[in-house]
Amino acid sequence: MEKAEDLNETDGKIIDLLADGRETTGSLADQLEKHPNYIGDRLKLLRIHGIVQYHHDETALHELVEDPRDQ
Repeated sequence: MEKAEDLNETDGKIIDLLADGRETTGSLADQLEKHPNYIGDRLKLLRIHGIVQYHHDETALHELVEDPRDQ
């Protein structure tokens, strides 16, 4: 996931929601109507690539660091 082209549709929707503010894994799953485990997996990949980061580990609160689509 080096470029915006490598993002899948769900990744883009996660980034869009995080661009509006911090979200928990559960909140993202509810809004995107996806299983929380799937959203967690996508967030893990986005964290590995420095796109999102935990803001609060205990609640799985995430925030956007950098939108790769802007590059």
